[in-house]
Amino acid sequence: MGGRVGNLLAQFLTPILSVIAATLFGWQTGSWRVVLALYGTLGIVWTAVFLWLYRDAPAAHAWCNNAERQLIVGEASSGSGVRASGRLALGMLTSPDLWLISVMGIAVNVGWVFLVTWLPVFLIAQHRSELAAVVKNPEVLAGGLTALTGLGGIIGSLIGGASADRCVAAYGLKWGRRMPGLTAGYVAFGMYLVATQLNNVWLFVALMSAISFTIDFGLGASWASYQDIGGRDVATVLAFGNMCGNLGAACFSWLIGPLAEDKNWNAVFLIAGLAMAFYATGWLLFDATRPVVREG
Repeated sequence: MGGRVGNLLAQFLTPILSVIAATLFGWQTGSWRVVLALYGTLGIVWTAVFLWLYRDAPAAHAWCNNAERQLIVGEASSGSGVRASGRLALGMLTSPDLWLISVMGIAVNVGWVFLVTWLPVFLIAQHRSELAAVVKNPEVLAGGLTALTGLGGIIGSLIGGASADRCVAAYGLKWGRRMPGLTAGYVAFGMYLVATQLNNVWLFVALMSAISFTIDFGLGASWASYQDIGGRDVATVLAFGNMCGNLGAACFSWLIGPLAEDKNWNAVFLIAGLAMAFYATGWLLFDATRPVVREG
């Protein structure tokens, strides 16, 4: 949810800040460079905060009290530390569930990335006149509408996380993890098919908000599943899966460019929808009860 909040703020603020920079400096183009420099400066500020707050080990932190340090030492001495890297590497290489959910991560990011990268471009390219009829600067409105879809993701994250817990309590770990992703994937697939037929910009934005909600509704089960199969090695297991998901987002973003130049937006929606259907189907094979590294 935190990531979605950041995206919402970026989509809303970036075009506004660009307009302000252009006005201040009298630029016709390139005002976005000032905005990116501002965002980069925020990254430097966060680096300083990170260095101040974080430590490699909890026991080394000034805010860690003696009772907590004793607990950490006790956990370490009982053998609950990081297991041998060779055993973990072998488990990851041979785990069908890790490979499956990682490929599913690629698919779900293919279905999601349009919402946070190319949606404002689509709105300007296909609906500039409708947006210009509402505000003087349609780019600012496109950014605001894109941020609105992010709000759907924020709500979907919260409801999806709670629903994932309830599903596990009601149906057990295997099907409890499967059901949210199955539902979200196939519903998002259907909505992307509807998107190919919409010409009204306001209905389209509402549909994209619903897709954002639906995709993030299923992600609670996805992230929890990495913890289920990763156990105390979840940091490494989740890092691998998240890397795969980012790869999917990067590759599809690269593909959208040529499709956008040809104004073949329906192909974008179709690919995104099929990716979500693939993501949903993968849940039928995924089993959260099988850990990457088995005990004994």
